[in-house]
Amino acid sequence: MSRHEEPGDRRAHGDPDFQREVESLLDFKRQIDRIVADLGDSPAAQGEISRQSIVRSAFGQGFAAADDLAAAYDAVHRRLEKFSETLGEQLEALGIAVQIADRGYDGVEADQVERFRRLQKKTRDDYPELYETAPGTEEPEPAAQGTGDTAGAGGDFS
Repeated sequence: MSRHEEPGDRRAHGDPDFQREVESLLDFKRQIDRIVADLGDSPAAQGEISRQSIVRSAFGQGFAAADDLAAAYDAVHRRLEKFSETLGEQLEALGIAVQIADRGYDGVEADQVERFRRLQKKTRDDYPELYETAPGTEEPEPAAQGTGDTAGAGGDFS
């Protein structure tokens, strides 16, 4: 690529490396689409998780440990529901991002771009502890997550 060409010009000149990148992204998007469909049809789907609950009386009655166990179960169940919802949304956003990377914002339908933005905003709103405001702006940016060590990176889903 010459110094005067923009990165997007690679497609116009038929760069074979760029074409392989696009094909890889499209394969990746197809895999994401399959995962989203599989998730939606599985017991891990948000609607399914919501239906899988245990009534409080099943833990016993009349003693504090049963109430504590029921409360802990409810808290974990709510977190699992939220995790399932977030996972589905993030997989959807990833699929849209692949389309945008392949075709650019102008090559993707406006409703898809808007959905992508809504999903990004919802994630920022749902998990503010993962974002911090960039100095001098109101635009949040991902918070630093350390050196790549994933220990404790799950966050609080309450």
